[in-house]
Amino acid sequence: MPAFNVVALGARDYYQVAIALHQRGLLGRLITDFYRYRFLRKFSAKRVSPDLPDSKVFSSWPHAIGLFLLRGARFNKARRYLVDFSFGFLAAFVTFLGPNQAIVYSYYLEGFCAFYRLIRSRPKCLICFQVHPTPWFINSIMAEDASRFRKYADVTFASDIEGTFDKRDYQRYRRATKMCHGLIAASQVTIRSVVSSETSFMPVCIAHYGSKLSGRSSVLATPNPAREQIHILSVCQLTQRKGLHWAFEAMKRLAPYEQAYYAWTIVANIVDPQVLALMPSNATIVQNLSDKELADQIQLADVFLLPSLIEGFGLVYVESLSQGTPIVYTENTGARDICTNGVHGFCVPISDLDSLVALLQQQLSDRQLLSSLRQNCIDLTTQVTWSRFRKLVSDFAANSSANNFTPSD
Repeated sequence: MPAFNVVALGARDYYQVAIALHQRGLLGRLITDFYRYRFLRKFSAKRVSPDLPDSKVFSSWPHAIGLFLLRGARFNKARRYLVDFSFGFLAAFVTFLGPNQAIVYSYYLEGFCAFYRLIRSRPKCLICFQVHPTPWFINSIMAEDASRFRKYADVTFASDIEGTFDKRDYQRYRRATKMCHGLIAASQVTIRSVVSSETSFMPVCIAHYGSKLSGRSSVLATPNPAREQIHILSVCQLTQRKGLHWAFEAMKRLAPYEQAYYAWTIVANIVDPQVLALMPSNATIVQNLSDKELADQIQLADVFLLPSLIEGFGLVYVESLSQGTPIVYTENTGARDICTNGVHGFCVPISDLDSLVALLQQQLSDRQLLSSLRQNCIDLTTQVTWSRFRKLVSDFAANSSANNFTPSD
């Protein structure tokens, strides 16, 4: 069967698609910005995978340099065109000269399809990996959330990358998806966002992410049964999208003696000062943790709290579950697909203060509730794994290449 190129900047879950195809003998090349080849690995273990041979990777070093130089313009529209569009365009050229089949991460789909339109051709098989819900779907949720939160605080949240998308971007996205033979996403909410964009129907695959942290049976009991405080952990960018402004406000609604029963650690390397200003006094910020340090923090926590407004999946949810830590999540996350409310944690509505206040008070009144869920969490993550993700992705790629589905464009 013909191979696929995988077009993806970055690492971590992005490499998993390439690994999935390589293990199945379906990988042409991973086309990426910066991959540390063997002679560089003694300097850093990042941007590399032991499951991918160097011969299967094509690195576009100019894009790596461009990303470095434009790191201060993270949410700049110009950066999207200088890096994302041109990277997709280059990847299409490499793919056209190679297998002419590709799985392209959604950031680069527009540039990828622009190349094929330019040469008046199309790939034999093109699959979009929709990393996040569509920008217009996200923007509507964020705007409504900001409006609702103004009842409690006059806050102007920092702009996210989706804020740089306009009507023309929407039209280009729709046009690009019409060239696709299939779509992969990590959650139902991402699929919902694509359907809401009125794109053409195409075969879809939902492949949930796994955890990079190994589960440990030693964490089934409450980490420290003798302690009086309930330890909350949040791991995220401290921005509007993660919904912590609502959790902060909920904590402040508790009586002072109730707040004293909580200790809250927030692991955040990116911080919106507007959200930071809302943080309660019993919360502290920690930065730049290693994987081991992160696993230790999760194991010591009684509950993982992240009431996100919208997530493509939310790796930190499954990572927390793998350590036996129950989670607080929303219906707009991948956790909603895999978790049962009251069994693996607690599902709360987005932008809902009353639900979070009630949940915090419930945890205080039933101190054994959280520890009783730990076994359920570990059991769940024996089924939600990267190996299962890889099988779903490689099966979908193989079937998409073999079927007769014709894109609408």
